[in-house]
Amino acid sequence: MDIQLYRIRLSLVPNTYFLFEPINYYYIDTPIRRVLIYQISYTDTTNPANNMTTRIPYYISDGHTNHFRANMIYPFICFNNQLSQTTCPFVVNPERLPEGGLIKLNIGINFDTSQITDWIHQQIGQHFDQNLFNFMDEVSRDRHIGVISVLPRITNILDFFIAITSDSIINLRPSVNYRPVYTPRQEYNIDFVDNHPYMLYYGLDPQNIQHQQQFNNFLAITDYYRQLLCVALHDQYIHYVRYNIITHEPIVLPSVTVSMLEFNRLMITCNGDQNNLQPHLSPDKINSVQIFASISHLLYTQLKEQIELHMEIYNQNAYNFFNNVNNMLIPALYNAPFNQLLQTNIDGWNARCYRTKYLKYKQKYLKLKKI
Repeated sequence: MDIQLYRIRLSLVPNTYFLFEPINYYYIDTPIRRVLIYQISYTDTTNPANNMTTRIPYYISDGHTNHFRANMIYPFICFNNQLSQTTCPFVVNPERLPEGGLIKLNIGINFDTSQITDWIHQQIGQHFDQNLFNFMDEVSRDRHIGVISVLPRITNILDFFIAITSDSIINLRPSVNYRPVYTPRQEYNIDFVDNHPYMLYYGLDPQNIQHQQQFNNFLAITDYYRQLLCVALHDQYIHYVRYNIITHEPIVLPSVTVSMLEFNRLMITCNGDQNNLQPHLSPDKINSVQIFASISHLLYTQLKEQIELHMEIYNQNAYNFFNNVNNMLIPALYNAPFNQLLQTNIDGWNARCYRTKYLKYKQKYLKLKKI
C-alpha cells in the first residue's frame, strides 16, 4: 500500500537550504508498524565542504501511547527485538520497554513548545473543572503517556517541522476525534472509530459506574485537548508556510513489507555479529546521529539569526509570530556531545549490544532450561 508524505525544504540563508525527504517506507506486519527512512541534508551551493547528509528512521505513531492517532512522525533508532540483539541494542527489562517496542531517539531540546501547551490549557480551563484536568495530568505519568505527552516529544526544531507537516495536521479534520483504536489493522485509519474501553489502560473498571462516569468526563477533556492540539499545530504550519520558512511538496512512496528482525538488520545499529569483536555500536550509526544533531543545530542557529536580523522590517502580524518563534527557540540543551548522542540514548534505555556467540549460548541455555 502506497503512502503520501511530504518533502520539506527550508532556505534561510542565501545559497543554502535544508531538505527533509522520506525515501523509504516499510510496513511491518507483526505487530503492525509503519516506519520511514528520512534523508536529512544541508546544502551550501557556494561551499560544498559544508554539505551534510544523513538518514534517520522515523515511525508513524498509531496513538496507542500518546493517545493522539494523527499519524504523526517521530525519530527512533530500532526495534527492541530479542532475536536481533546483534544489530539493535536490546532492553532486557520488559518493564522498561517490552518486546517489539520502539527505542526512540532524542538528541536534545532547542525548541520550547510550552507556549502551545499554555494556550491549550487556557482553553481547557474555560470549559472543564480543574480537578478533571489534574486527573488527566496525573494519568499521563509525568507526561510519558497520553495526549499531554505529544508536545514534549517534538522539542527539537527539526523534528517539529517534520511533525507539523503530517497530513492530519496540514488537512484539519474537525469530525475526527483522533482517539486510539484497538481493532486490528485499523490503527492508522484515522476515520475509523471503535468502542474499545481503553479505560483499562488506566486501571479503571469498565463495569464500575463511578469509573464509567469518571472516564466519560476524561474522554470529553482529552477529545477537546486533541482538537486544540490539531488546531495549534495547524496554525504553526500555516504561519511557517505563509512566511516562506518552509516549502513542501507531496511525494508518494510504495510500501516494502519486512519483519522487525529484517528492519533492524537494515539499520545495523550494533556490530555484534562478528565473533572476534566485542559488541559495540556501529561507527556509521554513531556518525549518522552526529550529523543529524549537527543539521538540527545549524537549522536552529540560522532560524534564530534570521528572525533577529529581520525583526524590524516585519509587519505587525509577522512580527508577533516571529517574536513568538524567537522565544520558542531556546538555548540549545543537547543530551551529550554530538558524537556521543547515540550511546547516551542507548544508555538511557539501559540497552546493550550482544555478540552472535553469546546469543547461541543463551538460546542453548534457554532450551536446556525447558527440558
